[in-house]
Amino acid sequence: MAGVAMLTTPDAFLGQPLLWAGNQAAHALLIGVGVFALAAVTPLSRAQAFWTALAVYGVWEVYTFAGDFLDAATDWSFVAMGAAFGWAAWEGNRGKIGLAFAGIALAAAAGVAVRL
Repeated sequence: MAGVAMLTTPDAFLGQPLLWAGNQAAHALLIGVGVFALAAVTPLSRAQAFWTALAVYGVWEVYTFAGDFLDAATDWSFVAMGAAFGWAAWEGNRGKIGLAFAGIALAAAAGVAVRL
């Protein structure tokens, strides 16, 4: 039961930079890339798979929203960057893979710096 509560309770990890970075890595890689990949193996186009990943996570954010708009927007943004990374990887576009990875890394570095 504690695991379910942990998944449905938003946490901005203020003062905990490494936990925050791990949380955002999970948003980008597990949710963004994962949901994109699941949608991409259906008859959906890659663009539709991308927007499906964002919509699915958006519904989850609304369901678990606890009043912290910045945390919700940050989580959704990392999901979006992860889905973009997944899309670029799916197409084998090395330039877009690098750009998406750089975006994730820079956003994560900024978030960690704010929490130090």
